[in-house]
Amino acid sequence: MDPIRYPADQTIGLYARRWRIETLFREVKIALSADVLRSHSPDGVCREIVARLTAWNVVRTLMPAAAEAQIEDPLRVSFVYAIRAILNFSSALGHAPLAGIPSIYRAMLTEIASHVNPERPGRLEPRAIRRERHHYPSLRITRAQWKAQHRTA
Repeated sequence: MDPIRYPADQTIGLYARRWRIETLFREVKIALSADVLRSHSPDGVCREIVARLTAWNVVRTLMPAAAEAQIEDPLRVSFVYAIRAILNFSSALGHAPLAGIPSIYRAMLTEIASHVNPERPGRLEPRAIRRERHHYPSLRITRAQWKAQHRTA
């Protein structure tokens, strides 16, 4: 609480950086579907996480290259749209003759850079869920307890 050691403007700046980190976590969890892991073994879970983080790094590596080509701020390029563009161009890149790959790659970068998130200074976001993600009620007890309750009912 000491204003000399912890000036308000620096604290606000740290909060903005922390918010940026939270959005990066959201990218991995939501955009790359890492919020639910399907493996049943610890080794499988590790492989799923590594695969998603590798995909995240590929997308995050392409975004600055795309932004540089279009002279955009790489932090404003849309992550979700970058994933969509990469998936849309992946088939063409996989089937193109070797000589055609550079032009397809440049077209993909142009497409990625064409979707820039608007500038939103001072943006405040509520820490709440806007709507339910699934149409099923939340299970707030163990499955064994639920089964025991419904066997007797």
